[in-house]
Amino acid sequence: MTKYEIKIKNSLNLPCHTNTLYEIESTEDLLKVDYNKYDELLIIGECTNLVLPTKLNKKVIKSNNTNVNRISSTLYRVGSAVNWNDFVLSVIEDNRFGIENLIGIPGSVGAAPVQNIGAYGVQVSDFIKSINVYDFKDKTFKKLLKDQCDFGYRSSIFQTKPYFIIDIDFEFNHIEKLNMDYEGIRHLITAQEKDITSITSKELGAIICELRDSKLPNPKVLPNAGSFFKNPIINEKDISYKNFKKEDLIIWDHDKPNVKVGAGRLIELIKSTLNQEAIDNLHSSHALIITNKNNISYDDIIKISQDIQSKVYKEFNILLEIEPTIIQK
Repeated sequence: MTKYEIKIKNSLNLPCHTNTLYEIESTEDLLKVDYNKYDELLIIGECTNLVLPTKLNKKVIKSNNTNVNRISSTLYRVGSAVNWNDFVLSVIEDNRFGIENLIGIPGSVGAAPVQNIGAYGVQVSDFIKSINVYDFKDKTFKKLLKDQCDFGYRSSIFQTKPYFIIDIDFEFNHIEKLNMDYEGIRHLITAQEKDITSITSKELGAIICELRDSKLPNPKVLPNAGSFFKNPIINEKDISYKNFKKEDLIIWDHDKPNVKVGAGRLIELIKSTLNQEAIDNLHSSHALIITNKNNISYDDIIKISQDIQSKVYKEFNILLEIEPTIIQK
């Protein structure tokens, strides 16, 4: 355990520090964490999906487990501190199908199931067999099978339970072809004059990297926490059209009578009504992303997100849900 003022790096580049940091090298280290109530603790990874205050009044716990074990030709056991993109690249080298669509997502392997990260028609839960955790409430080690993780759209049991993820078993024996259904992927394949019937796993990974880079800012260059709002799922009849028509929105079928609505388009449509600070810090080509290009503060980001939520709700009767975890002061 380290106990002095420690800076916590994060992808939004917000100044943040804590006085207590536990770096977990082994399962025995988890038993040494000193706390009275589990809500005193904050488990972090690479902090690519967190909005952090200047002072963390919590005991911070961070995994240092970077082990990667190939249990069989299709089963990998991966430590929670392994960089997510490094793991994806290693799987692509093994020519395993499906995970190419999740290339380039910032963060650690341990953080991936928390938000059930997803992109281009794929989500991480598609490949998870089981997850080994330590429960800080019961002070017990547990093995959770996929069905016990309550995976949903950008959600999981890990958002509500004090589970420290030790490692994850990923399985790749059930997907037999590459997922190229996303319109943007097919457009790039056509533009590059590639034969869709012969594209390899590595080629698709490169195409998706190019697609991501064209839309999403690299947090190491322009600080951000990725998509700041989830695409809302709502009863279509509840959508209000005051100044816009249905055709102005991006709407996907979900499960009748509910539809999924493109949050980025909603923000684009009301962008001119936002306060100037919000306008200045929204990414120019992706309105879902709040950036920190002007060295704004934790409070500024909260105000920007609230301004966006308020304007979208007033115009469309849709309440946008924030995707990153906001750590309260």
